[in-house]
Amino acid sequence: MPFKATVTFDTKGLQGYLDGRFGVGSDAQYEWSKIVFNGSEKYIPFLTGDFRNRSIAASEPLFAQGELLYPGPYAQYLWHGFAMEGTPRKVTDRPLQYTKKEGHGLAGAQWTDRAANDNIPAWEAEMQELIDSGRI
Repeated sequence: MPFKATVTFDTKGLQGYLDGRFGVGSDAQYEWSKIVFNGSEKYIPFLTGDFRNRSIAASEPLFAQGELLYPGPYAQYLWHGFAMEGTPRKVTDRPLQYTKKEGHGLAGAQWTDRAANDNIPAWEAEMQELIDSGRI
């Protein structure tokens, strides 16, 4: 005589576990944000180091939330790569010239986007190593 059974899975608990382990506010989110921030280091505009240092101080508390914060009144024009002038500030069509100091040879506009474009596979491998090793 055939036996018929119906099996159902309640994945709510699994989703909660995954959200807790990898979602916003998790150690995994913190580590991923740190990987992206550190991996973008040589792309960040660097003249005196002040912008970079203030960005570290502003971003680190937000890593677990998945946010990177580049503060300062000039962050917007650095990001877009065009000089601003006037009051209120308006973007011009004059491109900025970024200083290529040691360690920041790729400094320029939209630094995290360019860094991600160049480094996502390496960043993913670094994150996977943290997961596989049980560190997160």
